[in-house]
Amino acid sequence: MGSKFLPSILVLTTVFSCTLFSPREAEPPAGSDFWIEPFSPGIAVANFSKSVEKKSSANYARCLDGDFFFAPYYPDTFGSAGLFENWGKQKEKEYIEIVFSGTPSPLLILTPVQRDSTDSLAQFYYNYEFYADSPASGLLLITLVPDISGVWFIKNIDDLGGDEPTWTFRRKGLYERFICSY
Repeated sequence: MGSKFLPSILVLTTVFSCTLFSPREAEPPAGSDFWIEPFSPGIAVANFSKSVEKKSSANYARCLDGDFFFAPYYPDTFGSAGLFENWGKQKEKEYIEIVFSGTPSPLLILTPVQRDSTDSLAQFYYNYEFYADSPASGLLLITLVPDISGVWFIKNIDDLGGDEPTWTFRRKGLYERFICSY
């Protein structure tokens, strides 16, 4: 008699178990609730700015191309021979970790001045205000490139100077205080 109900029990079990084992909605990775996959250069810059506000050195580094470099405002490099030579992704990561460890609420405000982009290169000029250990302001050129999957990364940041002190000047001072060997 029990074998008569076995097919019915199996069918009901199968129907109800489908909802038990259906996939749930994916959760964003911890600590990256603000990250948006940068399929445009504008999103890449927004992620960059937000990573400063959220003090996320991991997401800050995610924004940078593997061949990233920082080009300083040369008048502010006086007396620091060698500091800005080869300022690539690794040195940028070291720098931002120092900033984040010593600043309760860093902030990077970027105001667009000019944006030029193609499918393979974007060059955005921004007036910037950077608030960390001390404020800095001026004009930046941020150059971005996409990878083969269409994700955009910051290839380089050029500090073009402007109001004193510049981001170059602040980088120099912070690096000299905390690292001192270049």
